[in-house]
Amino acid sequence: YTNEKADTVGIIGYPFVGKASIIRKLKEQVDADVKQQVSKMKNTFELVEGLRMVEYTGLIVPKDDDVTQCVKFIISPEDVRNKVHAVEGILSKVSKEDLLIHYEIADFESSGEFLRNVARQR
Repeated sequence: YTNEKADTVGIIGYPFVGKASIIRKLKEQVDADVKQQVSKMKNTFELVEGLRMVEYTGLIVPKDDDVTQCVKFIISPEDVRNKVHAVEGILSKVSKEDLLIHYEIADFESSGEFLRNVARQR
């Protein structure tokens, strides 16, 4: 920005927690650029003359495993290195009943059987 005397306000948070909604409300816009993806970008908006807002769409986070980072939307599922381990991790964190209802699949006893059932349903 060319206005070097502008005050700057930062908004920082995990993805999908409403940062863009706050900016949209402050700018009184009907439509903000909301992306349904994990991003580590920084966006700067001039709200009014002399006041700008910086949105950080990612955080420096502790070194959790891939599964935990994926569940917290810190990394995208495509960036998970060990997909089978990720599925097993998610199966350990989500109730079987919720998975059966969400995916509309038959009962399963292993992560491999879960994946086969989901693939058949799709």
